[in-house]
Amino acid sequence: MCAWADIPFDILMCICERLLDMKDVIFVSSVCKSWQPSFNVLSGKFKLPPHAPLLMLAEENKHVLSRIMNITHPSIEIRNMFVEKAVASADPWNSKVNDFNKECVIVTTYEIGLPAFVKLGDKVWTDVQIESRWYSDIVCYKGTFYVESTIDVFCLNIDGQQVPLATPIAAVPFCNKDCGHPIPYVTKSFDVFKLIKNKEISAKYEYMFEKVENLGHQALFLGDGASFSLPATSVNGCHGNCIYFTDDSTEYYVNTENGGGYDMGIYNLSNGIIDRHYKGQSLSYFCPPLWYI
Repeated sequence: MCAWADIPFDILMCICERLLDMKDVIFVSSVCKSWQPSFNVLSGKFKLPPHAPLLMLAEENKHVLSRIMNITHPSIEIRNMFVEKAVASADPWNSKVNDFNKECVIVTTYEIGLPAFVKLGDKVWTDVQIESRWYSDIVCYKGTFYVESTIDVFCLNIDGQQVPLATPIAAVPFCNKDCGHPIPYVTKSFDVFKLIKNKEISAKYEYMFEKVENLGHQALFLGDGASFSLPATSVNGCHGNCIYFTDDSTEYYVNTENGGGYDMGIYNLSNGIIDRHYKGQSLSYFCPPLWYI
């Protein structure tokens, strides 16, 4: 009988081609020394579907750090992990030349409300000058970074700039519904908008927001410090035209008995129904559940 380490490499590749998750590729390459080359071959040759975003639960107590849960496999939890949001313009590793991607820029935001960026070889983070000091999120689309404040959306001009700037390009849509937050509070619905070119010649902003009624196969993930979308068709266990959200009402859950974490779920845009993505209870004043990807 053939030992695992002696399986012919071409047969091993036939088996690995049927894997559906990058973590499975990593596990396979860790079995033995002769299987280690499988990671380089598979990660470069096959386009595996990305894993579903993970849900970081609140800390159980002051002595135990937050836990990470895979929403597509609720019984699996990874403990003792924590990360703040940072966004990259591209993959930091260039697999074609087997070296670091010199074009990659990483942008993050920190507590005083300023975005900062770093490039390959930089020894310090560089602040970006921005009018608003109250941001709510940062995203990257086609290599361009955008920062959202409570009033405006800013485009970050980083490339070739000695003094990086943030230019306001659109006004954040105003909520004309009853946006009061009763205690206890709960999300009832979502309005979704997309950024489009402003056709008005004399308009104050270059772009404007247009309401979207259907997300198609996209799934939105929202929460405190995070907003991103993924094609649900390429992520096992996620559903299209849905919004996966966590509790982000930091100014209101301080008035609740056990902190934030009550207001979480999956909002279906097609029928307005909200389901649960985490069936248990995870409450905290310090750090309610948030998305980790």
